[in-house]
Amino acid sequence: MIAQAKASIVDDELRGRRDLAITLVLCDVGLRCEELCRLERRDFLPARAGARRRRLDVRYGKGGRRRKVPLSDRAAAAIVRWDELRERHLGPAEPKSPLFVMLGRRRRDGSYVHPGRPLGQEALADVVEQLARRSGVPSDRRHPHVLRHTFAIRYLRANPRPEALEELRRLLGHADLATTQIYLRMHEDDVDAGVGALEDGELQLRADRRRG
Repeated sequence: MIAQAKASIVDDELRGRRDLAITLVLCDVGLRCEELCRLERRDFLPARAGARRRRLDVRYGKGGRRRKVPLSDRAAAAIVRWDELRERHLGPAEPKSPLFVMLGRRRRDGSYVHPGRPLGQEALADVVEQLARRSGVPSDRRHPHVLRHTFAIRYLRANPRPEALEELRRLLGHADLATTQIYLRMHEDDVDAGVGALEDGELQLRADRRRG
């Protein structure tokens, strides 16, 4: 009984740290779902000499094109905490291992069945949907892509410069600037409210797990 309780606490902490890192990467970097699921540990790049921020090396498009996107400090810190805990409980991972993984089912001896499998898009959608539902977000907003929209709108609002739209195009990996211009017409307050609730939901989810 005690061993099972300890295993449950570890499971909750692993999922909590993973889900927080996922949410922050989606919200603060604006990745597509498939891009996040394809990330490997080696794609979490070390900070360059003299650089303030760490970056992700993102593969995108049918041709496997790449772009390097800067991480917010909180997203980078969340990835570090998740990766450290993952290695402690799931064992060493290779640089080519997925950055975000499924945990798998627990055996009676406390080990996991098939740990470390890549996190799929369906599982990613479940993570966001759970947080959104707990926070009272409308059902049509409970999907990861809303966080990409919010990143884009926040970027344009924080950077009122003529060149900001082209910068955003590169960050999002759009081939055509016309696609990026869609975000100029989106309702900022509505999307921001949805993501704020998601972030609040993550904090509430972690608090619930601690109390449980």
